[in-house]
Amino acid sequence: MNYSYRVPRSCGLMHEWAFALSANRFFLPIWQAIFCRKSPLIRPSHPTLMRLFLGLPIPPELAQALTRLTAAIELPKSRRTAAENIHLTLVFLGEVAEPTLTLIEQELSELAFAPFPLKFTSLNTFPLAGVLFAEIEPSPALLHLQAEVASSMRLCGFAPEARPYHPHITLARFHGPLRLSLGQRALSPSLHPSFIADTVNLYRSHLTPTRPRYEILAQKKSTKPRRPPPGPDPIPKTEKPKK
Repeated sequence: MNYSYRVPRSCGLMHEWAFALSANRFFLPIWQAIFCRKSPLIRPSHPTLMRLFLGLPIPPELAQALTRLTAAIELPKSRRTAAENIHLTLVFLGEVAEPTLTLIEQELSELAFAPFPLKFTSLNTFPLAGVLFAEIEPSPALLHLQAEVASSMRLCGFAPEARPYHPHITLARFHGPLRLSLGQRALSPSLHPSFIADTVNLYRSHLTPTRPRYEILAQKKSTKPRRPPPGPDPIPKTEKPKK
């Protein structure tokens, strides 16, 4: 039986050999794989890139309260952060090749930390960058955790940022001049400004025409018990004088 195959013109110089081999259905696929430029065997691979960062999630009720608080502030040409996207970034990794994901997840799984309180202090802006954010108290526990996460990511090949870590939560982005008054910077009395942070998430950011969407790829819960807050020194008991 004679098997004839249509040979792509992109195969180039070996075009005549193809017709000689077209009578055999076993040789032709091998010939195409070796000499055709469109062959899957010689096509260069392009690893998938993912936009990744590590951060602390914010309780949903507190995130909703922050969005209501910032809704009263008039922003020029703004894009406000959805409540489900509000978080505190610890380390931004940027565009990461998919094969590196396993190493990042391994380092995250080995992270050990105790839960600690996280406190909001005020609202503020980065005028040049056009960012409205909630200021976070840089407590020793938060700074220590951020340094630990940055150190573990250094083992994955990510260089730490040169600038000091400034803990803040992005609430909106805007285009135009904006300065907050003292009244706008103050937090509402009805807002409970603190919560216990006990989870570190590895996020993937999916950029869309309207707003980014964050996907949790991995999660690490606190593994150490929380230390009780220091209390007053106990009053030493006085011994009764001996008779």
